[in-house]
Amino acid sequence: MSRRRVPANPGGLFPFVCCDCRRSFKRPLNGVAPRPCPLCGRPAPWVHRKFKAPKATDVAQWEKVRFLIQHGFLFHSFGDGRGHNVRYPETLKEARTWVKQWADKAIRFEA
Repeated sequence: MSRRRVPANPGGLFPFVCCDCRRSFKRPLNGVAPRPCPLCGRPAPWVHRKFKAPKATDVAQWEKVRFLIQHGFLFHSFGDGRGHNVRYPETLKEARTWVKQWADKAIRFEA
């Protein structure tokens, strides 16, 4: 009979992103405070499990990710009020108007 180690956090691992290094890494969720990036040490914010990191070479997509996170959109799902999930924008240009349209759905953190 093999023994399986039970993790301390049964909720699993959650993605954190560093837009400066253009990397995503997973850590246990202990509140929503940023974790230090394992490469540069800068704060890396938590994002929802649905986040799919762009390729590190795709600078334009990482700038869009940075912009969305700065405006409180952590790749969480939300509806449009008519029973449909809202799709995240595909470009930074689209994100600029999208953020204004869905500002009431942003996640706000108290400092």
